Amino acid sequence: MLIKTKKIYGVLVFLIIILLLWYFFWPQSFQVGGENQISFKIYKDADNRKYTYILNKQEANDFAKLLDKSKLYHGVTIPKRIKSNKILYVRLEGGLSTIISIYYDTNKTYVFAQIPSKISPNYRISNEEEIKQFIEKIVDAKNAEFMP
Repeated sequence: MLIKTKKIYGVLVFLIIILLLWYFFWPQSFQVGGENQISFKIYKDADNRKYTYILNKQEANDFAKLLDKSKLYHGVTIPKRIKSNKILYVRLEGGLSTIISIYYDTNKTYVFAQIPSKISPNYRISNEEEIKQFIEKIVDAKNAEFMP
């Protein structure tokens, strides 16, 4: 009887480990396309002021397509050495309330998704380079349209 109980506990521990591994390493998806009435705002800091640009409908649709094909990976920590004046934020406003942050460091650029309602708030995005290029292209093209 004791051996049978040990086997049951062993199986339960194994299942718990598998579930934890699945939770932390299995990527999630945004699934933005199904959300109603979402808007994207890009925030940037310059001259100690926060400037905002709201993506138009075409830009928002293109960005939503990029996010729909993104995978989110758990358990990412943001390096502490990153300076706050070198960050671009894109806030997804709607049902998701997600913030995508681009951190510019001297050696590398980091792109994270921050989802406040989750246990692990920071996620690494699989196609971070595409997202970074898309956002930077808008920022460079629309520089004069940013409003304080």
